[in-house]
Amino acid sequence: EPAGRRIINSGVLETLDMGMLQVHERREVVLYLRNDSKRNFNYRMQMLVGANRKPKPIGSFEKPPYIALSNPHGVAAHHEETPIELKYAPRDAHMLDGSILQ
Repeated sequence: EPAGRRIINSGVLETLDMGMLQVHERREVVLYLRNDSKRNFNYRMQMLVGANRKPKPIGSFEKPPYIALSNPHGVAAHHEETPIELKYAPRDAHMLDGSILQ
């Protein structure tokens, strides 16, 4: 079960396991986007589901993939950590296996 501080870095592939959930159960994790560069940079979180598909913005929390983000896009200030809260609450039988958040 994910918990605590989870640091992510731009351009680095990270694995995030949300664990097993029951329908209508909710799991939340806070990711911190680290910017160790000398400048601010813009970021945008998108979802890639399946091979050979284009990334899409995170859509409605009410339909698959049942994910909501607190800061799906913005500016990561230099030498700072930007918090991004990720919530997953499946409304019916659903799996995130193979889904990529970028």
